[in-house]
Amino acid sequence: MRAFDYERPLVDEETLAHYRRHGFAIIRGAAPERFFELAGRLVDDWADFNVRLWVGQGLIEADFSEEDRWHRYLRAWRAAGRPHHRRNPNHHLINETMYDLMRLPAFIEIASRVFETPELCIHGIFNARPQVPDNPEDGLLTTKWHQDGQFWFQDYGAPEPDQEAKTHVMTMWIPLQRVDVNSGALQVFSTEETGNQFFPVYDHDYKRTGTVGLSPEDSARYTPIPAPMERGDVLIITQRTPHAACAPMTVDRLRWSIDLRYEATATRTAHGRKYGFIVNSADPAFVTPVEDWVSKREPPNP
Repeated sequence: MRAFDYERPLVDEETLAHYRRHGFAIIRGAAPERFFELAGRLVDDWADFNVRLWVGQGLIEADFSEEDRWHRYLRAWRAAGRPHHRRNPNHHLINETMYDLMRLPAFIEIASRVFETPELCIHGIFNARPQVPDNPEDGLLTTKWHQDGQFWFQDYGAPEPDQEAKTHVMTMWIPLQRVDVNSGALQVFSTEETGNQFFPVYDHDYKRTGTVGLSPEDSARYTPIPAPMERGDVLIITQRTPHAACAPMTVDRLRWSIDLRYEATATRTAHGRKYGFIVNSADPAFVTPVEDWVSKREPPNP
């Protein structure tokens, strides 16, 4: 029996063909309002954690609670002297809210169409992040050219690096507002142009910034394709699709985004087993209970 009741599929054959040929596609209007409710809760909690941390460290006195979601973190970060910090998604995002967000029917339908199976897992890397205007090019809050698969070895190690890089993992990148080249849209290289190659990992001062990616020489060889998106659009890319944020941002507000990763249960990666979970199955008994996944939550960064 069909699990969804849409008048038409969210992902048509033309979109799937583009994804398979170029390594990316935009699915227009796919993110439901429930996504924005849950995602807003996640980014607000993460911003509040950092702002209160800076208050506790004596970097700022005010908590900027009068500001809205698009300005609070930005104003506090500037006032605190633009402190360096790294995200800790395995603390802030392993919770009931993220579990519900990852299991939204629209996202499950997209993943089921891409992988041609209802047997799906969440990959172990996911995030909610801001991009800020006037950010120095130090890799802390700027998305440099990279492939998602390049991070898997850095973050968790990989028992079989070649196999992990070959395993199909689909990223959904979803901004919480309209984005264009001046306000935090992503740009991609077509995997047809790159030959779908896995690039050597270039270290953008990973120990300090948590950032790796393509070398400047590699990223200069290909044609950037900007991906402006309306609120509700979903960008899907593969683990080998090079992408970066369009920069600089010229609007004086944050760009918040959520990125999720899905993989087929039959080819589940070590990363999925470590921090992910079985998100969908034809037999609901196989879906990982929320309490089992939340038990993987780690302490906050010191």
